[in-house]
This record gives sequence, C-alpha cells and structure tokens, in this order.
Amino acid sequence: MEPTREIYWNVGHGVLIPMYLCALIAFGLFFWGFWQRLPVYRQGKPLSRLDRLGERISLLLRGMLGQTKVLRVLDPGSLHALHGGPQQRTAVPLSARRRANRQRHDLGVRP
Repeated sequence: MEPTREIYWNVGHGVLIPMYLCALIAFGLFFWGFWQRLPVYRQGKPLSRLDRLGERISLLLRGMLGQTKVLRVLDPGSLHALHGGPQQRTAVPLSARRRANRQRHDLGVRP
C-alpha cells in the first residue's frame, strides 16, 4: 500500500518525504500568517448587506450588463465588452426559452 497516489514525474519514492515536508512547511506558514492577521480580522464589525436592496440590485445589473468597469480602459475594455456583452445579454433569454420548451415537452405538448 502506497502512502500517496502514484506520482508520474519520473521520480522515485525518495521524493515523498521532501514532498510531505514542503507541504507541512507551506501549511505551517499559512497558519502562522493567519494567526498573525487574526487580531485584524477580529476588529471587523457586522455589516447589514440587505439595506438599500433595490439600489444594490440596480448597481449589480448595471455593472453586469453594462460592463461599466471593463469599459473604463477604452481599447481592451471595448473589445472585451463586444466579445462578452452579446453573449451575456442573450444567455438569460435563451435559458428561459429552453426552460419553457422543456416544460412544454414534459406536459406532452408539441411546440
């Protein structure tokens, strides 16, 4: 029985101990850094994210469909909006149309 899955790097079994040692060091550094930042995280205050819900939804839709942040940088932003914009705008109606067709087929009604 192997201590780990088979490694396809054309290396022998001698690499397992350094691999686990490096992983242990990486996890240790991660938890040490988290422990150092924990006092800063605990200073956070609760936040009500459901206030001004209509305004938040309006900003979400305007940013998502209008590509406002992408268009701030003119040349690459406009190309990105031209490429992704039409796909994003047609995704919702197409999925709604597919859902309606599926429901019609489920009821035995032919389109």
